[in-house]
Amino acid sequence: MTDRIPRITRAAVAAVILCSLLAARVALGKDTVSSALAAKDLKGATVAFVVWDMATGQALYEQNIDRLMTPASNMKVVTAAAAMLRLGTEHQFTTAFHAGGWDASSGTASALYVSGNGDPTFSGEFFDSNAAAADALAALLKRRGLNRLTGDIILDARAFSGPDYPEGWSKEDPGYCYGMKVGALSIAENCLNITASGSGKSGGAATLTLDPPVHSSLIVNNVKIVSKGKSGIKVSQNGKGAITVSGQVRAGTSASREYPVPHPDMLFGAALAGAMQRAGVGFQGRLVRASEWNGSAAQWPQIAAAGSPQLMHILGVMLKHSDNFVAEMMCRALGAADGYGGTTTGGAKAITRAVMEAGFASPGTITVYDGSGLSRNNRITPRVLMQLYRAFYNSYMGPGLMAALAEPGQPGTMKKRLTGAAGRIKAKTGALRGVCSLSGYFTRSNGSTGAFVMFMNGYSVHSNNIRAIQDKLALLMLEM
Repeated sequence: MTDRIPRITRAAVAAVILCSLLAARVALGKDTVSSALAAKDLKGATVAFVVWDMATGQALYEQNIDRLMTPASNMKVVTAAAAMLRLGTEHQFTTAFHAGGWDASSGTASALYVSGNGDPTFSGEFFDSNAAAADALAALLKRRGLNRLTGDIILDARAFSGPDYPEGWSKEDPGYCYGMKVGALSIAENCLNITASGSGKSGGAATLTLDPPVHSSLIVNNVKIVSKGKSGIKVSQNGKGAITVSGQVRAGTSASREYPVPHPDMLFGAALAGAMQRAGVGFQGRLVRASEWNGSAAQWPQIAAAGSPQLMHILGVMLKHSDNFVAEMMCRALGAADGYGGTTTGGAKAITRAVMEAGFASPGTITVYDGSGLSRNNRITPRVLMQLYRAFYNSYMGPGLMAALAEPGQPGTMKKRLTGAAGRIKAKTGALRGVCSLSGYFTRSNGSTGAFVMFMNGYSVHSNNIRAIQDKLALLMLEM
């Protein structure tokens, strides 16, 4: 049974609020912070800036602490907290493989049934490359004795369902790999990278390189090498898993394309088949969805199971790199785990329930539409996030959450920000058009730990201007 963070009682919350009202703010810090918040680039914007001491709950600075605002990717902190509470810090996702017509003596199967449970880690974010992720699966099957598959790969991704995209995403989001579909069977974060090279003679076929590589039988190459004209390619994926690439490239040049696939389960199957081909495991069948299959794998032996890294490693990638794919996969996994169904709507209910039961939020202080923060319909008050940070800080889960956040100068979204404060700030960034957020933990000048929340909504200047203001505020905050 997973331990839970103790619920913050109403009395405790009231005490924190009273402390906030009575706390004496640092005079110099208040004056200079107020000056920074009066910057002309923030004219017309709604700004929240909240700083608390974690040990005492003392408010060092508060502006708009109870204002409902759009959090952008700071929503991922809430998703991470819900995952830690509901799934447990040592949770692992499992992908199971069952063999039909299994002959262990020869390593031959007439069919391979793959059951997905929402593992978000089959990608270059967790392996050396997307190809390496697929190769690891093929190597696992090879170690378990599979040498030849004479029939189909049956893909069961029914653990997740529902609308492909959450309400409140911008129309352009699904056209890019940061706004990809999710699925219970996913690989390479459901983003296919294709390069067509005009290394041959004009009139011939271009050479295609796909990442992740897929089985050769599932590639249709309609890209021609030309002597004149612009290079450009188009990509499509059909419901059977075949990838068609069309267009043209000039001789001696290349053209590339990032393609968020419409059928994630089929990309998984195509990449798995490709890895099996590279591993010398014969495959002569098709890719078939379990939902469109008339058979039953209930009595088939399980020949392998692939387990993901533990949850905290996954959340570290999600938070440090602001990985939308992992966050949306986590959202649906939470919906499934809480009995709401593996949908984004179900996940939003599970996240809301988790933070309500833990006492971080109350009705009217949070509205959840997705797990990543891409939805502009998400709303949260800075107090909710601050109470989350403080409760985790004072629990055994605190070090894990703190370690999962990005740090100045380190790989992640803070690599080039606040490098002069390296070692003193751990934070989560966030940005949408007109929305910029930053929150996390910091080490105060007296050595104690503080937490902060900065939400800027509704500005009209470039986000880099707002980040500069946030960084100035962060440096001032360090002296509070």
